Amino acid sequence: MDKSSLRSGDIATGIVLTAGSVAVMVSSYKMTLPVIAQGHALSSSPGIVPGILAFFMLVMSISLICRGRCEGGSLRFLLPASILAGIRSVEGKNTLFIFGLIAFYIFALLRALPYCVATFIFLYVFILVYYEKRFFYVGMIALVCSLFITYSFGVLAEIPLPGKTLRFILPGTGMTITIP
Repeated sequence: MDKSSLRSGDIATGIVLTAGSVAVMVSSYKMTLPVIAQGHALSSSPGIVPGILAFFMLVMSISLICRGRCEGGSLRFLLPASILAGIRSVEGKNTLFIFGLIAFYIFALLRALPYCVATFIFLYVFILVYYEKRFFYVGMIALVCSLFITYSFGVLAEIPLPGKTLRFILPGTGMTITIP
């Protein structure tokens, strides 16, 4: 990659970080207002530390944009021809596929299936497309990973997982098994 492409990436990163910093600053300001209205000290506000960090992130983001611009970066990557060329490239197609797969996982699989099953399907497709072509091997990896993730977060850490919940009653014992 040439230097101007890297500097253009700096400009794009700076723009995204600037937008994120401003959003955090607005959110922390909204968290601070009720504390001040109740007569509490500003230092007891939950939004003060994120606001300070966001301010410094904003300064660094603007610095990144300025540095990128001064060293030859441009916003040409935002032109329609550049965007289309990026989408048509192998990297662009991979990126679109991954975003589509993640959207399918979030908006379709997790709404219709238990977390463990949805995660298994997501991992199976992802690994099969990008890393390995042996179906059984991929299935075992996806199964072990989805069970490990579900057990670690859902059972050990007691984090409520998205998706439907399956409950099985073991015949003859009356024991219930819940799969998040």
